Amino acid sequence: MAHVDNESPWLRSFWHPVALSVEIGDTPTRVMLLGHAYAVVRLGDQVAAYHDRCPHRGARLSVGSVIELPDDGGPVLQCGYHGWCYDATGACVLAPSVGAAPAAGIRSTASTPHVCEAHGIVWIAPEAPRTPVLDFPEWTAEGFQGAALRVREAHIGAPQLMENNFDFSHLPFVHAKSFGYSYGQPRPEAISVDRQAHIVDIRFEAAVSDAPGSVAPHHSICAAPFTAWLRVDMPDGRILAWFQTIQPERNGSSRVYQLIATNAGDDPLALEREVAFTDVVLDEDLWMLERIDDPSLDLSPDAGAHVPADKASLAYRRMLRELATG
Repeated sequence: MAHVDNESPWLRSFWHPVALSVEIGDTPTRVMLLGHAYAVVRLGDQVAAYHDRCPHRGARLSVGSVIELPDDGGPVLQCGYHGWCYDATGACVLAPSVGAAPAAGIRSTASTPHVCEAHGIVWIAPEAPRTPVLDFPEWTAEGFQGAALRVREAHIGAPQLMENNFDFSHLPFVHAKSFGYSYGQPRPEAISVDRQAHIVDIRFEAAVSDAPGSVAPHHSICAAPFTAWLRVDMPDGRILAWFQTIQPERNGSSRVYQLIATNAGDDPLALEREVAFTDVVLDEDLWMLERIDDPSLDLSPDAGAHVPADKASLAYRRMLRELATG
């Protein structure tokens, strides 16, 4: 049976968020990803990540510290147990009890994943990533202003959290208080779904208010496994864009990162209002999603009951199924 959860091994070859960039400094931070712990830290102007275990005696590297080696040796992460020092590649460059790097043949290299920064977020890929981080063009576009919502803890699997972005028929029910309408649900036949390898491209038009002529084009992209972008071109000329990505910490535990950008620069409070509103919408989603008892998502074609309105979320499931089964 094909399924996916927060510890599925095939997820290791994709980028995953682990922290906001502003959260990572020269004090190591312990993060969880796919059931494993990592230590993330800044070494000068470079972000480095390590499996959170010193190869010498197994202490957590996240309880170490950054020091400057003499003679312009640069910043390194020093284990707090015996002082072994690691550069950004994971190589031990100094074992104080030896007075130098350990001798050749001694297993002294700390295991390191791939690490990068994009959109103000630090990303880790435990294995060589198959695809780049999904673009968020509005985040740095001229005339746009952007903000990051507070990172949210969620007791649910990342697959369910991401699939919710493409489940449009829940809007009138889960979001009755925030949106307060029943008109924003697109007709199934009006939803265009295009699948391209690790991408699901979704387009449709839907009302954004109950006022006449309030129909706006919606364009959403999902990048495997747990990242999505949505842009709505409002009838009044405003553009709203959202970027959401999920950190699968361990089974039943995820973290939600959400960014928002808008071109409503003539209204200094526009971004603040959108952030507050989006935060409420996310609250509503999380309340309902945390009432799903199974932290894994069954990807079998005959799993669950489906109707035409589910075409976008079914495309997402098919993509995950193909990736999970090779």
